[in-house]
Amino acid sequence: MNASILIISCDKYSDLWQPFFQFFMKNWPDCPYPVFLGSNTIKCNAENVTTIYSGEDKDWSSSYRKILAQIPTEYIFVTLEDFFISSTVSTKRIQNLFDFIEREKAKHIHFSDLPRPDQWLNSDFGIYDQKMPYRVNVAGFWDKKYLINLLLDGESPWNFEIMGSYRSSYDDGFYCANPRAFEWVNTVEKGHWMRDAMDFCKKNNIAIDASRPMLSKQQEWINQLQKIYFNSIIKVNWKFRLTIMNYLRKLLVSY
Repeated sequence: MNASILIISCDKYSDLWQPFFQFFMKNWPDCPYPVFLGSNTIKCNAENVTTIYSGEDKDWSSSYRKILAQIPTEYIFVTLEDFFISSTVSTKRIQNLFDFIEREKAKHIHFSDLPRPDQWLNSDFGIYDQKMPYRVNVAGFWDKKYLINLLLDGESPWNFEIMGSYRSSYDDGFYCANPRAFEWVNTVEKGHWMRDAMDFCKKNNIAIDASRPMLSKQQEWINQLQKIYFNSIIKVNWKFRLTIMNYLRKLLVSY
């Protein structure tokens, strides 16, 4: 099939490539798709991985568009170098997702059901309505051409997920997968190792670069509280959230 895997990265995260691909090869040894890694200037030496260079980093979205333009396939599964795969990946499941995006002419599929979809198409796929916040996620399955057109120079990944959702609000074709395609561990936050991630690597006998600093306990607590808050809010129906927010704006605005 006309599909590939892309790991988005950059030179300053090159120390994560070796452990990332150790987990990748361990949990998905029969991956049949071409695998690309996006970098600025440093080559990735992992086996069966093609490095794509974006050159000097101007901003995240500009570099990303340069990388995407060099990928020959029509559909891509995008993930990040700090998402270490922690469960066995079913090639059949991934192929079903690629088949769906091609058959339904989908633009984007989240690889988990967060946020919750507006409706379920069937037991495997949920549908996001046009105006739904966070219907755009950096990671997931994408129609490459649509993704390139959705990106604007000068954005960060967080800007893209928020503003890209607004820009996509007149388009259908946004879905989520259920259950998620695989499990993963988020290993780095704000450029620092997370303690649980370091323990996870140690438990699996995967060496990491100790020169990268570790997140402070205080910051980890803050991150956990923010994650709990976000995951709780995102489960509330977005139309209800917007109704409440609009009501509060009208109530609090003074003239």
